Amino acid sequence: TVDEGKVEVEAKDIKTLVDEGKMTEVEVDKKPTAPVQAIPKEKRDWQEWRKKRIKMLFQNLPQKAPKFRERFEMGVDRFSQFTARIRNTSTRIDATIEKIRQAGIQRDRKMAVESIRKLKVQAKRYKKMVAQFRKALNRFRVMGRLSHRLEKFVSNNKKRFSEQDFASIESHLTAISEKRGQLRTTARDTVISIKRTFKELREFREEVRTKRSKRVQG
Repeated sequence: TVDEGKVEVEAKDIKTLVDEGKMTEVEVDKKPTAPVQAIPKEKRDWQEWRKKRIKMLFQNLPQKAPKFRERFEMGVDRFSQFTARIRNTSTRIDATIEKIRQAGIQRDRKMAVESIRKLKVQAKRYKKMVAQFRKALNRFRVMGRLSHRLEKFVSNNKKRFSEQDFASIESHLTAISEKRGQLRTTARDTVISIKRTFKELREFREEVRTKRSKRVQG
């Protein structure tokens, strides 16, 4: 809810501008709703709103838990496939840099020019992929924190669920927790790969500048 000025809200790559006196809602892994007239500030009762949301959570969680798990698992699998592409691109960049070095040793100007052009295209594509990786990782961090909060909420309110509902919800949250572990490993390995590739690109650029400087001085 915006009381003064304007606020831009972004989720799922969709941006929504919320003007003064308007409001929008964003559910996890969904787009922002279209702005609507906000409840006047003096009439807002956030505690009452929270009570209603918690009541709805008790009613809907048995049905929503499997859907949340499915979205989370599918998202992590897609994320893993995407990070594999990032690491493959890193490998191709390494190979192209090595090819340029070999072209220099062999004094093959044609191969050097073609490989340098190829490296520029690969580096540009790689930067875009890394930007997408960061956005996706931030989205999963939000979903991960939400799943943590749900685990705590369900554990603290165990007696308010039937035994059958509690067992079902707990099994789905446990599966999500295991998937979070996979996500952390994938993200860590990919971050290490990204840092190494950017370092390799910086060092190669410096190597090229040094060689050019020596040729000019010579």
